[in-house]
Amino acid sequence: RPPFTFFSKDATPSVGMLSTLRKPYTMDTGNRSASLQMLHNLSHLAEYSDVNSDDKPRILWELQGNRRVIETPMMYGQFLVLIGADHSVFVCEKHADKVNKIRHEYLSDSKLSAPISQYGPDLYVAATDGNVIWVKIESFRNADVPVKHLKRYLSGMPIDRKPITTDDSVYVAGSQAGLARLDRKKFERLWLNPEADRVYSVGPNVIYAGDRRGNLLILDKARGLKLSTLDIRSFTLPFVNEEDDRLFLAAHNGLIVCLHERSLRKPELVRKNEPKRIADPKIIKKDPEPEPKKEPEPKKEEPKKEPEPKTEPEPKKEPEPKKDPEPKKAP
Repeated sequence: RPPFTFFSKDATPSVGMLSTLRKPYTMDTGNRSASLQMLHNLSHLAEYSDVNSDDKPRILWELQGNRRVIETPMMYGQFLVLIGADHSVFVCEKHADKVNKIRHEYLSDSKLSAPISQYGPDLYVAATDGNVIWVKIESFRNADVPVKHLKRYLSGMPIDRKPITTDDSVYVAGSQAGLARLDRKKFERLWLNPEADRVYSVGPNVIYAGDRRGNLLILDKARGLKLSTLDIRSFTLPFVNEEDDRLFLAAHNGLIVCLHERSLRKPELVRKNEPKRIADPKIIKKDPEPEPKKEPEPKKEEPKKEPEPKTEPEPKKEPEPKKDPEPKKAP
């Protein structure tokens, strides 16, 4: 009789695994995996699956972070960079034996208000107190030395948009803080546009931004002044392009539009000089060392044979005179 119990008094089996709702209830024995709500630990998932043992998922390691992870992890070399809900940025190894542990962490003064932006080994963290912090991933390598930020920028208002990084600038925006352009190396503000609150794309001459009313703002990249506006409220699915200067807009009716400057027929990359992210040393395939080239052995010079003296040709013999035929005998 209901309630149906499986492992504990509080858990009930998934209805999707029952072949029929009429009594007696039987479990479906097809190629269906066990319901996640019936498992107390994901490590038991492979035990209740009908997949062959060679194809069953295997858990390589588990990490008890004791905090809620709020963003997708980022990879850099042998590290995984994770963002916790307790205003922390922590790092763990990508490879571990069954149990992984936190290698190092950085605690900000307040909770994080936007996703972290990455440019090579640099991390740009936005907090609710209006600070944008620049941290190096390499500083997490030594667990004995506390992680310190390189520089910080104080906007005065929370930054609730992901910072957009290019080769020379960092663009930070918030619904109340406006849009500011920072010099990426000095981490100082170049200009501020209080009307814009987000960035869609960055071109070599202009910046495509948005305001609170749903309009597209075309700003001068050097000074941040508004050059033109366009009503894009019907395009409710704007796309943030962090790779090149193209602006993509999409609507619910399936219409997709790409905009760019007339003079730029080919896309202009905005992260051309980004340093390559270091590869994981454990998965680098080392090429076999080439065998040393053998020097060719010197050819042995054979002694030159002296030419044989030319022999004079023998004199031609004179032909013998023909003999007269013998006379025939009379019968």
